[in-house]
Amino acid sequence: CEVGKYQSLLGQTYCLICEPGRFQHMDGGTVCNNCTRDMFQPESGQIMCMECPNRWYANSFSSEGIPQAHCLQCLAGKQMTEDTVGKRDCDDCAAGQVSTAAGETCEYCDKGQYANSDNTTCVLCDAGKYSDGTQPICEDCAAGFYNFNSGEPCVTCEVGKYQSLLGQTYCLICGPGEFQDEEGKAECKDCTRDTYQPRSEKENCTVCPSGWYTDSFSSEGIPQTHCLQCLAGKQMTGAVGTRECINCAVGQVNPTAGANCTACGAGEYAKSDNTTCVLCGAGKWSDSQSADAETTCTNCPAGTYSSATGVQSLSGCNTCPPGTYSADTGKTASSDCTVCPRDTFNAESNQSSCGNC
Repeated sequence: CEVGKYQSLLGQTYCLICEPGRFQHMDGGTVCNNCTRDMFQPESGQIMCMECPNRWYANSFSSEGIPQAHCLQCLAGKQMTEDTVGKRDCDDCAAGQVSTAAGETCEYCDKGQYANSDNTTCVLCDAGKYSDGTQPICEDCAAGFYNFNSGEPCVTCEVGKYQSLLGQTYCLICGPGEFQDEEGKAECKDCTRDTYQPRSEKENCTVCPSGWYTDSFSSEGIPQTHCLQCLAGKQMTGAVGTRECINCAVGQVNPTAGANCTACGAGEYAKSDNTTCVLCGAGKWSDSQSADAETTCTNCPAGTYSSATGVQSLSGCNTCPPGTYSADTGKTASSDCTVCPRDTFNAESNQSSCGNC
C-alpha cells in the first residue's frame, strides 16, 4: 500500500485510505497513525498531520475516540494557559475575569462590573454596589457613600448629608439641630451647647445671640433647633458653650425673660420668685437697698402716718399736726391723727400723746 493508505487484512485486492485525523507516511502500512495532541488533518489519504494554529488545540485521538480532523478553540469562559504544541489546555478564567467568545483571552471586567458565574460576560453592578473590575462580586458602597446608577462608582455623601448603612443608593439629610461639615460621613453631628440650627441639610450651627442659650443635645435628647432665654427671676452667666441661667441674687429681680437682674431700691423688696420688686405698704418705710423680705419695711412711728406706698425714708412719713396725736405705729391716713381731748393740748406736731393744760 502506498503512503496515505493501509491494509490490515491478509489477501486483499485493494488498500484503504487513511481517514481525516489519521496519516500514514510509509509504504506497506497495516494501520494509520492517529494525529497526536494539538495536531490535525482535515483530509483523507495524508502522510502527515499539521500543527494547530496558535491558541487552537486538538485532543489526542485516544482521549476522545474521535480522529483529529480539525482544531478547537477554548470555549467562552475559558482560555488557553499553555501554548506549547502537545501541552495546550483550556482552563477556567480566573475569578473576576471573563472571555466572552471562543478563543479569546480572559480579561478583567471594566470598573463597575463583575464576572458572571460562568465567566462569559461582565455584568453591571447594581445601584448601591461597586467593583474595581477585578472581583467576582460587587461590594456594597461603604457607609458615608452611595451609588444611584448601576455600574457607576460609589460617591461620597455631600456636606449636610450622611449615610450610616452599607450598599445604599442615596444619602440622608441632616435634620434641624444637626449638621455635617465633612463629606462621606456615616452620621450627623449634634449642635454643641449654645449653638443651634433650625433648618435641614446644613454644614454648621449658628451661635446663639447674646443673652440666649441652648442645652446640649445629650442633656435633653432634643435637637437644638432654637435658642432659649432665661426666664423671669433668672439671668445668664458664662461664655458660649457654658451659658446657664442662675437665680437673681438676694434682693434682685428680673421681670422679663432674657433681661439682667437689677437690685430693688429703697421703699421696696424682692418678691420671693425674684420676678418683681414689691413696694412697702402704706404706713411703712424702708431705706434698705436690695431688700428681699417685707420685714425690711418699718412701721411709721407713733405721731406719724403715710398713705403712700414705697416710702424710702423715715422723713417720708407724715407727722400729725399740732393739736393732734397718734399713739400707734404704722398709721396710714391723716384721719388716724386724733384731736387732743378737752383740757389737753399739743403745741408741736409728731406727737404720740397730748399734755394736760
